[in-house]
Amino acid sequence: MKNKFMNDKSKIILFLPFLLVTLLFSSCSMLKNFSNAVAMKDCKYSFNKVSNVEVAGFSSDTQFSFLDIAKITALLNGTAESIPLSMNIVLDVENPNEKDAGFEKMDYILNIDEVDLLSGQLSEPFFVSANSKSQLPINLSVDLLTLLRGESKEPVLKIVKNLLGIGDEESNVQLKIRPTIKAGQREIQAANYIPINFVVGGQKK
Repeated sequence: MKNKFMNDKSKIILFLPFLLVTLLFSSCSMLKNFSNAVAMKDCKYSFNKVSNVEVAGFSSDTQFSFLDIAKITALLNGTAESIPLSMNIVLDVENPNEKDAGFEKMDYILNIDEVDLLSGQLSEPFFVSANSKSQLPINLSVDLLTLLRGESKEPVLKIVKNLLGIGDEESNVQLKIRPTIKAGQREIQAANYIPINFVVGGQKK
């Protein structure tokens, strides 16, 4: 009986260093994540560009003819069963802190001329080093068909034309982002959305 107790005690003693090391690494990881979160809230976000715009097969990289523009206009005002829009909004993220910053995931809302165009979540982690700047690409996609009705129709028509480079009236865009960091097994979301405002369009190709 005594030998069994001594064996169990020896196992516990041998396990303790491993447990302490595990707890130490876990604590360091949590502290690092909290540090990233504190640094993240002080980062500066600004609009860089919109790229890779595509509307139902029409790409913003194309030099449209009058016939193409007529087709696009007819598509947006017609009876199509689906009008997919995809694009990439790139933000500049500047970290002025002495510590690295980053997040685990990020919620976003895209508003065009006071109409909420779409919302979603960026599930890929993002990281920016201390005292440096990095680009944050956000890939967005939506079926425009559900938006081309009621009060949202006119602003949506305008932004689509501007994104494709065939509009002549500016669209006011607001991208709101809300990062979430992970501390251990716990996720911590920013208290409020961060707004980034910019203008798209206003000049035809």
